[in-house]
Amino acid sequence: MPGLVLALDASSIEMSAALAEDGGLLAEAIAAARSGPRLLALVADAFRAAGRAPAELESIVAVAGPGSFTGVRITLATALGLAPDRAAGGRPRLRTISTFAALALQAPAETRRLLAVVDALRGEVFLQELGRCGKRWTANHPPRRIATGALESGSDPAPVWTQQALPIDWPGELHLARPLAAAVAEHASRPDASDDPIFLDHLNPVYLRSAAVTLPNTGSR
Repeated sequence: MPGLVLALDASSIEMSAALAEDGGLLAEAIAAARSGPRLLALVADAFRAAGRAPAELESIVAVAGPGSFTGVRITLATALGLAPDRAAGGRPRLRTISTFAALALQAPAETRRLLAVVDALRGEVFLQELGRCGKRWTANHPPRRIATGALESGSDPAPVWTQQALPIDWPGELHLARPLAAAVAEHASRPDASDDPIFLDHLNPVYLRSAAVTLPNTGSR
C-alpha cells in the first residue's frame, strides 16, 4: 500500500507541496517564490494543514523536470534531505516523475492522448506525447525540444496540457494545468500505484538542455 505520500515541485511557475493518502488529497501548499527554504516551508504547511507528521510518510515523489534548472535541483535536494537516513527499500520510498507525466495526470479520465508542453524559454518548448491505457499513462514518443514556432498540430491535434499560455494558434484543446504536486500525490497514493512505471525509483533530473554555463579555460597559455 502506498500509504501517506508527499509530492514536491519547485521546477514550475508555482512551486507546490501536497500530501495525499488512498488516492485522496489531504493538503496542498503553493507559492510563487522558488527557493529551498520556501519549499520546506510549504512542506511544513501541508503537514500542518493535514494534521499529519513526517514520520508517517511512506513515500516522497519529486517532479524531476524538465523545467527551471535551479528548481529541479531544489526539488530533488529537498526530497533527499527529507529522508537522509533511508535504507535501500526502506521508508520513505523516494521516487520521481517527469513534468510531462505530472501534467498528464491532470487530464480528465476520457482523455486518451495528449501533448504535454513545458516552456523552455529562448523561444523553445519541451514536449512529449503521452497516451493512456486504462488508468495508466505511457510515453508515445521520447521528449523533444523544439522552437515554439515549429509546434505544429498535424491533421489530428492532440489536446495540449501546459502551465503557461503558448504564443501559438493551436487549433485543438489547450489546457492550463494547476500546480503539479496535488495531482502527483493523489495518483501516487492510490493502492494500485506502487508499480506504475510513470514513477521512477531514482532521483535523476530531466533537463533536456545543458546548463548555460561557460567553464573557464584552465589550460596553459
